[in-house]
Amino acid sequence: MTFSLGIAVGLCCSTAARSQDGLSTVPPEKRAAQTKPVKKPLLTFAQNLRANFAKWDRDKDGKLSRSEINLLVMRPDIRGRVAATVAVLHLYLRERPEQDSVTMDELIPGGIISNASNLDGSFDTFYSRLTKIKREVFAGGCTPSMENASQLFGDCYYLATLGSVMARDPKIVQEMIHPQPNGSIEVAFPAGPKIRVRRMSDTQLALTSTAENQGMWLNILEKAYGQACMVHPELRGPKRQEYDLDIDVMSRGGDARHTIELFAEHVGTFITFRHDEEEKIPPTEGELSKLRPKLHEIMKSRVENHAIMIGATAAGDLPPGINAHHDFSIVGYDADQRIVHLWNPNGKSSPAGSQLVIKHGSFDMSLDEFLKTFAALFYETDVPRPERRHRTLGAAPAK
Repeated sequence: MTFSLGIAVGLCCSTAARSQDGLSTVPPEKRAAQTKPVKKPLLTFAQNLRANFAKWDRDKDGKLSRSEINLLVMRPDIRGRVAATVAVLHLYLRERPEQDSVTMDELIPGGIISNASNLDGSFDTFYSRLTKIKREVFAGGCTPSMENASQLFGDCYYLATLGSVMARDPKIVQEMIHPQPNGSIEVAFPAGPKIRVRRMSDTQLALTSTAENQGMWLNILEKAYGQACMVHPELRGPKRQEYDLDIDVMSRGGDARHTIELFAEHVGTFITFRHDEEEKIPPTEGELSKLRPKLHEIMKSRVENHAIMIGATAAGDLPPGINAHHDFSIVGYDADQRIVHLWNPNGKSSPAGSQLVIKHGSFDMSLDEFLKTFAALFYETDVPRPERRHRTLGAAPAK
């Protein structure tokens, strides 16, 4: 039998809550509270792990191996907080190359190793990123920008290159990304291979950088670059490890000269400012007097030629907000004022105590400050790059 909403609510009332004439005496706001569904509490990392560990352990050996976790990373049906749990597992083994697997006792409070606080922090970060990202390639048809972009892991060399390219023309990214009828995405690097990216799982989205409310374009470009590196090792530096997924390969550091050549038809090169073995000591006044005019001319000509430029730090005593061993986009150069305009791929603003005014990763430095803070300048030359033949990679249909 089907009841109207008013009758159904009446039938749910207790005898004590009804008057003698059969009408409820409970005020409307209390009746609404009585019928409002109770929200289930969100499961923590440990609770999600306990709930799923046995079924994720495919060979029932009491451990989750790298291959078992890699399969979970790619599953599109694992979403939300469960996906954040898988992302923590994947990151845990990525950071421990000496381990082939992990047990539940290693991961939860009271286990053999107490990692609870660090893992809960990573879990919260991954889940927060998933709640903010818009599930469109370009959300609302936006023109992508680096303003809300932020790096997650060690591919600053790639994102710094991308930031410099987008400063020249943000529409380049739109022209690179081509959604396909089967749900996959074709990414055509301007001077590199064409890559077919399958629909990304929540876990893959959590483990890659984000442009948040602008959509998934940055996640897609990272995964495409990772796939390209799997087949074209010359596009990056460190070698891949046996169980690496594409999102792992690109996170292990690389060489901006090679990423420049994904976007430009010219050779990438670099000039260094520090010559001690550990690259900790800034240039002396004598060295600065020689570097200053040289860097000025390079930056001035590169801006005039719309070329890609990246600044790289090494070690030493760096200002707050400037990361060591990190690449930054050079998005412009004011030749008259000798001011370098930069963007940090981590997207952060000025930390406490910083004299630099940093907003969403963007900040300015004088040329002298740049030379004293950074260790090298990577840039696109005017020398044509030898032609490389590429094929479309990963063209299997989406699942």
